[in-house]
Amino acid sequence: MFITKPLTPLEMLAELLQKRPVALGETKAFQSLRHNKHLCRAFRNKGRSILEVYKAYRADCQDIQGRGDQGVDVLLRYQIEIDGVEKRQLVGLQLKSYAEFAKYKSGKDPDFISRIKNQYAAATQSVRVDHLYLVLCTDAILHEDQIRTITSELKGWDGLTIITPEQALSFYQMSETDIETSVIRSLCGNDPVLVEAKRFFRDMSDFESYALIHILCNVHAGEKVMTPSAFTDLHDRWNEIDGFGSDDLGTVIESFENAGYLVYTGQNYAIIAEEMPTILSAIYFDIRTRRDIPSDVAADYLWQLLGLGE
Repeated sequence: MFITKPLTPLEMLAELLQKRPVALGETKAFQSLRHNKHLCRAFRNKGRSILEVYKAYRADCQDIQGRGDQGVDVLLRYQIEIDGVEKRQLVGLQLKSYAEFAKYKSGKDPDFISRIKNQYAAATQSVRVDHLYLVLCTDAILHEDQIRTITSELKGWDGLTIITPEQALSFYQMSETDIETSVIRSLCGNDPVLVEAKRFFRDMSDFESYALIHILCNVHAGEKVMTPSAFTDLHDRWNEIDGFGSDDLGTVIESFENAGYLVYTGQNYAIIAEEMPTILSAIYFDIRTRRDIPSDVAADYLWQLLGLGE
């Protein structure tokens, strides 16, 4: 697959941080998360995941990520070619935890707002970040007034974006696979191979798509046989995921036999690698080669990458 939408890592991070916010009530989950132990570690790892995908799909992106510095908890440094010119960019994240908000609300930290402003000054003037994200990792309901004050005080500041608790928790809860597949889909969304792979599943049910992806990944990983019990396990696993039941297993297996993907041998089903859809095999080998995805997670990775079941 090739890049069809040349977003920079900064633009990509902005997309991921600001999309699909959770419900306000869910942000109470931040109450148990600590600044250094949970938040900094998680956001740093997610930043690293973004840059790793860029290195796999853009040879001109060099990851020079560093730890936090003045006014910054997480710092992404990278060098990338923009309009033919090699440019170094720095993106900073300043994280504010529930505990910090609680102290501010109780009056134990009257300098909270002024400290945020000082951290902004340090990040933009000393560290010289190209953009700073102030990420509010707190209970959006309990600290509604404090959030409103911060937003009012800092609204419109150059190079600063405030990430609400609903947005922050959504990003925090994204797994490594969520991050990687989202980045690939944004960068390569109009790649002909990816577009055709999505189109291939257009008339298939969710379970049929899920089962075919698992069979394809199994055979390319060297597993040439599917037992009836393996099919039953796959069907049960899908029912746990979907929660609404699924197609009759026998009907799906028959469909795969008619397509030439499977041949019944009397006890088991032989998977015919040569009959697997070429377009899906192309995507499979692309992600295995570029991202070194283990074979045991390749099916779920491919399922998310293709956006099936959404």
